[in-house]
Amino acid sequence: SLRVLKWRRRLERVTRSVQLVQAPTATPRVRAEKPKQKIKSNTKAVFETSDDLSPLDAPEREIERFISASNHVTRSSSEVAWEEQLAGVATANRLVMHHQTALALHLRPFIIAVASCVECMRSSVSKAALNLVTTMAHYIGDRLSAEFGCLLPCLLKRSSESNFLSADADLAMQNVISVIHPHVVIRELHHFANDRRLRARVLSALEFCVTMCAEEDVFRGRAGRVACEHALAILDETMRCADAEMRQCVKILLRRVYDITTPNEWTRAMRIHPDLDKLFIDLIARRKCY
Repeated sequence: SLRVLKWRRRLERVTRSVQLVQAPTATPRVRAEKPKQKIKSNTKAVFETSDDLSPLDAPEREIERFISASNHVTRSSSEVAWEEQLAGVATANRLVMHHQTALALHLRPFIIAVASCVECMRSSVSKAALNLVTTMAHYIGDRLSAEFGCLLPCLLKRSSESNFLSADADLAMQNVISVIHPHVVIRELHHFANDRRLRARVLSALEFCVTMCAEEDVFRGRAGRVACEHALAILDETMRCADAEMRQCVKILLRRVYDITTPNEWTRAMRIHPDLDKLFIDLIARRKCY
Protein backbone atom coordinates (compact mmCIF):
# COMPACT_ATOMS: atom_id res chain seq x y z
CA SER A 1 0.00 0.00 0.00
CA LEU A 2 2.96 2.28 0.70
CA ARG A 3 4.39 1.60 -2.76
CA VAL A 4 1.02 2.35 -4.36
CA LEU A 5 0.83 5.66 -2.53
CA LYS A 6 4.34 6.65 -3.71
CA TRP A 7 3.51 5.84 -7.33
CA ARG A 8 0.37 7.91 -7.16
CA ARG A 9 2.34 10.94 -5.87
CA ARG A 10 4.92 10.57 -8.66
CA LEU A 11 2.15 10.34 -11.26
CA GLU A 12 0.54 13.52 -9.96
CA ARG A 13 3.89 15.38 -10.16
CA VAL A 14 4.39 14.23 -13.76
CA THR A 15 0.91 15.31 -14.87
CA ARG A 16 1.38 18.73 -13.21
CA SER A 17 4.69 19.29 -15.00
CA VAL A 18 3.15 18.32 -18.32
CA GLN A 19 0.30 20.79 -17.83
CA LEU A 20 2.80 23.58 -17.11
CA VAL A 21 4.86 22.85 -20.22
CA GLN A 22 1.90 22.72 -22.61
CA ALA A 23 0.83 26.10 -24.00
CA PRO A 24 -2.65 27.02 -23.06
CA THR A 25 -5.05 26.82 -25.95
CA ALA A 26 -6.22 30.32 -26.89
CA THR A 27 -9.92 30.72 -27.02
CA PRO A 28 -11.03 32.53 -30.19
CA ARG A 29 -12.21 36.08 -29.56
CA VAL A 30 -15.65 36.93 -30.82
CA ARG A 31 -16.35 40.56 -31.54
CA ALA A 32 -19.44 41.82 -29.90
CA GLU A 33 -22.06 42.72 -32.43
CA LYS A 34 -23.03 46.34 -32.52
CA PRO A 35 -26.59 46.98 -31.56
CA LYS A 36 -28.68 47.41 -34.66
CA GLN A 37 -29.84 50.98 -35.09
CA LYS A 38 -33.44 51.55 -35.83
CA ILE A 39 -33.74 52.93 -39.33
CA LYS A 40 -36.00 55.92 -39.37
CA SER A 41 -38.32 55.89 -42.29
CA ASN A 42 -38.47 59.14 -44.24
CA THR A 43 -41.76 58.23 -45.80
CA LYS A 44 -44.60 60.29 -44.43
CA ALA A 45 -47.93 58.76 -43.72
CA VAL A 46 -50.51 59.92 -46.19
CA PHE A 47 -54.12 59.83 -45.09
CA GLU A 48 -56.85 59.94 -47.67
CA THR A 49 -59.62 62.33 -46.81
CA SER A 50 -62.51 59.92 -47.27
CA ASP A 51 -63.98 57.62 -49.85
CA ASP A 52 -67.46 58.14 -48.42
CA LEU A 53 -68.96 61.08 -50.30
CA SER A 54 -72.58 60.39 -49.43
CA PRO A 55 -74.95 63.11 -48.14
CA LEU A 56 -74.89 64.02 -44.45
CA ASP A 57 -77.78 63.58 -42.07
CA ALA A 58 -77.30 66.93 -40.29
CA PRO A 59 -75.50 69.33 -42.65
CA GLU A 60 -76.13 72.46 -40.54
CA ARG A 61 -74.44 70.89 -37.53
CA GLU A 62 -71.49 69.69 -39.62
CA ILE A 63 -71.02 73.14 -41.16
CA GLU A 64 -70.85 74.76 -37.73
CA ARG A 65 -68.47 72.07 -36.51
CA PHE A 66 -66.12 72.52 -39.45
CA ILE A 67 -66.10 76.31 -39.11
CA SER A 68 -65.48 76.26 -35.36
CA ALA A 69 -62.75 73.62 -35.67
CA SER A 70 -60.96 75.53 -38.42
CA ASN A 71 -61.14 78.81 -36.50
CA HIS A 72 -59.27 77.16 -33.63
CA VAL A 73 -56.70 75.43 -35.78
CA THR A 74 -53.38 75.43 -34.01
CA ARG A 75 -50.05 75.04 -35.70
CA SER A 76 -49.34 72.04 -33.51
CA SER A 77 -47.76 68.94 -35.00
CA SER A 78 -49.72 66.51 -32.85
CA GLU A 79 -51.05 63.51 -34.71
CA VAL A 80 -54.58 63.87 -33.36
CA ALA A 81 -54.93 67.51 -34.42
CA TRP A 82 -54.07 67.06 -38.07
CA GLU A 83 -56.01 63.82 -38.41
CA GLU A 84 -59.06 65.69 -37.15
CA GLN A 85 -58.39 68.42 -39.71
CA LEU A 86 -58.26 65.84 -42.49
CA ALA A 87 -61.55 64.38 -41.31
CA GLY A 88 -63.03 67.89 -41.30
CA VAL A 89 -61.90 68.49 -44.91
CA ALA A 90 -63.47 65.17 -45.91
CA THR A 91 -66.75 66.26 -44.33
CA ALA A 92 -66.48 69.62 -46.12
CA ASN A 93 -66.22 67.79 -49.45
CA ARG A 94 -69.51 66.07 -48.74
CA LEU A 95 -71.09 69.39 -47.77
CA VAL A 96 -70.00 71.03 -51.01
CA MET A 97 -71.19 68.15 -53.18
CA HIS A 98 -74.62 67.56 -51.63
CA HIS A 99 -75.65 70.52 -49.46
CA GLN A 100 -75.12 73.73 -51.45
CA THR A 101 -78.37 75.25 -50.18
CA ALA A 102 -77.41 74.88 -46.52
CA LEU A 103 -73.88 76.01 -47.32
CA ALA A 104 -75.06 79.22 -48.99
CA LEU A 105 -76.20 80.56 -45.59
CA HIS A 106 -72.67 80.16 -44.18
CA LEU A 107 -70.57 80.63 -47.31
CA ARG A 108 -68.22 83.36 -46.09
CA PRO A 109 -67.17 81.72 -42.78
CA PHE A 110 -66.97 78.39 -44.59
CA ILE A 111 -64.54 79.79 -47.19
CA ILE A 112 -62.47 81.44 -44.45
CA ALA A 113 -62.27 78.05 -42.74
CA VAL A 114 -61.17 76.42 -46.00
CA ALA A 115 -58.49 79.11 -46.44
CA SER A 116 -57.11 78.37 -42.96
CA CYS A 117 -56.83 74.69 -43.92
CA VAL A 118 -54.98 75.63 -47.12
CA GLU A 119 -52.47 77.57 -44.99
CA CYS A 120 -52.02 74.65 -42.57
CA MET A 121 -48.41 73.64 -41.87
CA ARG A 122 -49.25 69.98 -42.52
CA SER A 123 -48.79 69.35 -46.24
CA SER A 124 -51.38 66.57 -46.29
CA VAL A 125 -54.04 68.87 -44.81
CA SER A 126 -53.12 71.68 -47.21
CA LYS A 127 -53.22 69.34 -50.22
CA ALA A 128 -56.64 68.03 -49.22
CA ALA A 129 -57.89 71.61 -48.78
CA LEU A 130 -56.61 72.57 -52.26
CA ASN A 131 -58.54 69.64 -53.72
CA LEU A 132 -61.55 70.91 -51.77
CA VAL A 133 -61.17 74.32 -53.47
CA THR A 134 -61.35 72.58 -56.86
CA THR A 135 -64.50 70.78 -55.74
CA MET A 136 -65.99 74.10 -54.62
CA ALA A 137 -65.30 75.63 -58.03
CA HIS A 138 -67.11 72.74 -59.71
CA TYR A 139 -70.19 72.59 -57.46
CA ILE A 140 -70.59 76.17 -56.16
CA GLY A 141 -69.46 77.98 -59.31
CA ASP A 142 -69.85 81.74 -59.68
CA ARG A 143 -71.29 82.05 -56.17
CA LEU A 144 -67.66 82.13 -55.08
CA SER A 145 -67.30 85.58 -56.66
CA ALA A 146 -68.48 87.44 -53.56
CA GLU A 147 -65.92 85.67 -51.35
CA PHE A 148 -63.07 85.37 -53.85
CA GLY A 149 -61.03 87.91 -51.87
CA CYS A 150 -61.02 85.57 -48.86
CA LEU A 151 -59.67 82.68 -50.90
CA LEU A 152 -57.15 84.35 -53.22
CA PRO A 153 -54.37 85.24 -50.70
CA CYS A 154 -53.82 81.68 -49.51
CA LEU A 155 -53.84 80.36 -53.08
CA LEU A 156 -51.26 82.92 -54.19
CA LYS A 157 -49.00 82.15 -51.23
CA ARG A 158 -49.17 78.40 -51.80
CA SER A 159 -48.61 78.86 -55.51
CA SER A 160 -45.47 80.95 -54.91
CA GLU A 161 -43.84 78.30 -52.70
CA SER A 162 -41.17 76.03 -54.15
CA ASN A 163 -42.64 72.66 -53.21
CA PHE A 164 -45.04 70.09 -54.60
CA LEU A 165 -48.06 72.03 -53.34
CA SER A 166 -47.47 74.89 -55.81
CA ALA A 167 -48.79 72.83 -58.75
CA ASP A 168 -51.95 71.94 -56.79
CA ALA A 169 -52.40 75.60 -55.83
CA ASP A 170 -52.04 76.69 -59.48
CA LEU A 171 -54.66 74.16 -60.57
CA ALA A 172 -57.06 75.17 -57.80
CA MET A 173 -56.64 78.87 -58.62
CA GLN A 174 -57.26 78.29 -62.34
CA ASN A 175 -60.39 76.28 -61.58
CA VAL A 176 -61.72 79.08 -59.38
CA ILE A 177 -60.82 81.83 -61.89
CA SER A 178 -62.60 79.93 -64.67
CA VAL A 179 -65.97 80.18 -62.86
CA ILE A 180 -65.68 83.79 -61.62
CA HIS A 181 -66.29 86.92 -63.68
CA PRO A 182 -63.02 88.43 -64.97
CA HIS A 183 -63.85 91.83 -63.48
CA VAL A 184 -63.85 90.32 -59.99
CA VAL A 185 -60.63 88.39 -60.62
CA ILE A 186 -58.73 91.40 -61.99
CA ARG A 187 -59.96 93.64 -59.16
CA GLU A 188 -58.75 91.23 -56.48
CA LEU A 189 -55.43 90.55 -58.24
CA HIS A 190 -54.81 94.30 -58.36
CA HIS A 191 -54.54 94.34 -54.55
CA PHE A 192 -51.42 92.15 -54.71
CA ALA A 193 -49.63 93.83 -57.62
CA ASN A 194 -47.13 95.56 -55.32
CA ASP A 195 -46.15 92.41 -53.43
CA ARG A 196 -42.78 91.33 -54.84
CA ARG A 197 -43.09 87.81 -53.48
CA LEU A 198 -46.40 87.24 -55.25
CA ARG A 199 -45.82 89.32 -58.38
CA ALA A 200 -45.03 86.35 -60.64
CA ARG A 201 -48.11 84.42 -59.50
CA VAL A 202 -50.35 87.49 -59.89
CA LEU A 203 -49.12 87.91 -63.46
CA SER A 204 -49.70 84.22 -64.18
CA ALA A 205 -53.26 84.41 -62.82
CA LEU A 206 -53.93 87.56 -64.84
CA GLU A 207 -52.62 85.89 -67.99
CA PHE A 208 -54.94 82.91 -67.46
CA CYS A 209 -57.90 85.19 -66.79
CA VAL A 210 -57.41 87.49 -69.80
CA THR A 211 -56.27 84.81 -72.25
CA MET A 212 -58.51 81.88 -71.36
CA CYS A 213 -61.58 83.31 -69.62
CA ALA A 214 -62.14 86.88 -70.82
CA GLU A 215 -64.50 87.56 -73.71
CA GLU A 216 -64.05 90.21 -76.38
CA ASP A 217 -66.24 92.76 -74.58
CA VAL A 218 -64.72 92.31 -71.13
CA PHE A 219 -63.14 95.80 -71.11
CA ARG A 220 -66.16 97.65 -72.43
CA GLY A 221 -68.57 99.71 -70.40
CA ARG A 222 -67.94 101.37 -67.06
CA ALA A 223 -67.00 98.20 -65.21
CA GLY A 224 -64.85 97.14 -68.15
CA ARG A 225 -62.90 100.41 -68.07
CA VAL A 226 -62.17 99.93 -64.37
CA ALA A 227 -61.04 96.35 -65.02
CA CYS A 228 -58.83 97.53 -67.88
CA GLU A 229 -57.19 100.15 -65.64
CA HIS A 230 -56.52 97.51 -62.97
CA ALA A 231 -55.06 95.07 -65.51
CA LEU A 232 -52.76 97.73 -66.99
CA ALA A 233 -51.70 98.81 -63.49
CA ILE A 234 -50.62 95.22 -62.78
CA LEU A 235 -48.68 95.11 -66.05
CA ASP A 236 -47.07 98.49 -65.35
CA GLU A 237 -45.92 97.35 -61.93
CA THR A 238 -44.64 94.02 -63.20
CA MET A 239 -42.78 95.60 -66.12
CA ARG A 240 -40.39 97.23 -63.65
CA CYS A 241 -39.15 93.79 -62.67
CA ALA A 242 -35.77 92.78 -64.11
CA ASP A 243 -36.93 89.25 -64.92
CA ALA A 244 -36.84 88.80 -68.72
CA GLU A 245 -39.47 86.06 -68.67
CA MET A 246 -41.94 88.23 -66.80
CA ARG A 247 -41.31 91.17 -69.15
CA GLN A 248 -42.02 88.90 -72.11
CA CYS A 249 -45.28 87.84 -70.49
CA VAL A 250 -46.15 91.52 -69.99
CA LYS A 251 -45.70 92.14 -73.72
CA ILE A 252 -47.98 89.22 -74.63
CA LEU A 253 -50.68 90.40 -72.23
CA LEU A 254 -50.35 93.97 -73.41
CA ARG A 255 -51.07 92.84 -76.95
CA ARG A 256 -54.06 90.84 -75.76
CA VAL A 257 -55.49 93.81 -73.86
CA TYR A 258 -55.04 96.00 -76.92
CA ASP A 259 -56.96 93.51 -79.09
CA ILE A 260 -60.04 93.54 -76.83
CA THR A 261 -60.03 97.27 -76.05
CA THR A 262 -61.57 100.05 -78.11
CA PRO A 263 -59.14 102.63 -79.59
CA ASN A 264 -60.54 105.47 -77.47
CA GLU A 265 -60.18 103.49 -74.25
CA TRP A 266 -56.67 102.39 -75.20
CA THR A 267 -55.55 105.98 -75.88
CA ARG A 268 -57.01 107.12 -72.58
CA ALA A 269 -55.32 104.29 -70.69
CA MET A 270 -51.92 104.90 -72.27
CA ARG A 271 -51.96 108.48 -71.00
CA ILE A 272 -52.05 107.08 -67.48
CA HIS A 273 -49.29 104.53 -68.18
CA PRO A 274 -46.69 106.16 -70.46
CA ASP A 275 -44.11 103.41 -69.82
CA LEU A 276 -46.50 100.80 -71.16
CA ASP A 277 -47.17 103.05 -74.15
CA LYS A 278 -43.46 103.16 -74.99
CA LEU A 279 -43.19 99.40 -74.58
CA PHE A 280 -46.17 98.81 -76.85
CA ILE A 281 -44.89 101.20 -79.55
CA ASP A 282 -41.53 99.43 -79.49
CA LEU A 283 -43.29 96.07 -79.72
CA ILE A 284 -45.33 97.13 -82.76
CA ALA A 285 -42.27 98.66 -84.44
CA ARG A 286 -40.32 95.42 -84.09
CA ARG A 287 -43.18 93.42 -85.56
CA LYS A 288 -43.36 95.74 -88.57
CA CYS A 289 -39.62 95.30 -89.12
CA TYR A 290 -40.10 91.56 -89.36
